[in-house]
Amino acid sequence: MRFSFELCASPKALSMAFSNFYRSTFLSSIPRNQNSIAQTQNSMRDFSDQALVLLVNAITADDIPGFPANPSALNHASAATINHLFEALGLRGVGTLVENRRRTAAATGLND
Repeated sequence: MRFSFELCASPKALSMAFSNFYRSTFLSSIPRNQNSIAQTQNSMRDFSDQALVLLVNAITADDIPGFPANPSALNHASAATINHLFEALGLRGVGTLVENRRRTAAATGLND
């Protein structure tokens, strides 16, 4: 019995598939790595007026607009700001505003 194999995908389709694989595998780790570094640096903040290291959007790796300047600003952030941060970080906001502020602080690297 003899088998023959033909390449079903065009070179353009293969190139697109590889690009998608590369983006989903390698590029998606960039925001996670940047945020891990920022979380570590933020965990070393001693005072509520010390500047936070900005986290980046979980998908685009762009700076998050309106990111709180310091822990005090985060503790007083509005529900709209907290929801914006959750969306940018790929998190879901559930619970009260106070609970979501705590979750955002934890995601930012701040300790209670």
